[in-house]
Amino acid sequence: MANIKIGLKAFFNARAILHDMSSVIEKLNYHRACNILKLFFSNKLSRITSKYFHSGKPWSLSIETTSVCNLNCPQCACGMGLIQRSAAFIDISLFEHILNDIPSTCFYLNLYFQGEPLLHPRFEELVSLAASKGFYTSISTNAQLIDQQKADQIICSGLNRIIISLDGLTEKDYSSYRIGGEVNKAMNAIAYLNQARKKSGSKKPLIIAQMLLTKDTEPHYKAFYRIAKNLGADLAICKTMQLMSLDENSAKKYLPVKKAFSRYKTNENGIPVPVHNKGIKACSRLWHSAVITSDGCVVPCCYDKCPEYVMGNIGKDRFLDIWNSNEMLAFRKQTIDASSLPSICRNCKP
Repeated sequence: MANIKIGLKAFFNARAILHDMSSVIEKLNYHRACNILKLFFSNKLSRITSKYFHSGKPWSLSIETTSVCNLNCPQCACGMGLIQRSAAFIDISLFEHILNDIPSTCFYLNLYFQGEPLLHPRFEELVSLAASKGFYTSISTNAQLIDQQKADQIICSGLNRIIISLDGLTEKDYSSYRIGGEVNKAMNAIAYLNQARKKSGSKKPLIIAQMLLTKDTEPHYKAFYRIAKNLGADLAICKTMQLMSLDENSAKKYLPVKKAFSRYKTNENGIPVPVHNKGIKACSRLWHSAVITSDGCVVPCCYDKCPEYVMGNIGKDRFLDIWNSNEMLAFRKQTIDASSLPSICRNCKP
């Protein structure tokens, strides 16, 4: 199909994208649809009235399968050595317990948070287990471990969506951020997955190529769309970058020149300031989702990378008890007033 560009996304394969959409929609039933409506309207009511309303259970969760990585990206909490979990890889018995404990309203699982998910020695087993229980599954990967054999295994696992990080089109640009990685491995991974999908006759996973917009990659975003399509990606996304270090040096080194490509502006001292978080009010993520780390901690959001706000541990407490706890309620309430945002919300793009 001809390229269709919307914002920072380019669509190449309509059939694969429509199949992916139908894979999500088919997970819905009356019970789940009613729950989503309750979450949506209670969140909207909280925004409009500036009073707390919350009704419903989560429809999506992020489960961190791995909290370690094979790369050392300089603006990543994992690459900066900030991630300390009591378990680097989620235990498969804990994973199965999570799948059995979370409410039936939940049908969408991101099987990643920090770390590289493909490092988990039983990764395909985790995906297959989730798929067998009817969950839609998604991962984001640096793709350094994907060869043709690994691609075949991923296809067989039943994974619905895979995001390949391709943060540069030359070895120089790529390795300046994806330290320890090779651009050819990331590019080849897209081709391997496309070949494996065709060979198996499967319509999944949806293959997404994603590039961080930095000072180095900004000039090449149009070429990125072209290369992603030629490699066999179904969809290509340019993503604005989050800085972990909000200082002048980081701003000069990483931030794109074009304002539309950045989630920051710099003040008179050259310090990057998030331009979007003033608009956060009753953040919808907190109404419909949560994150579970590799050691079982439940945190409210994917921006809580080095958990500051641990609401409980699913290895010890029931998920719904945590979801409805006073601590979670208080955290949601705090986001209603933009002047008193929790610390993790101040560097967020809602």
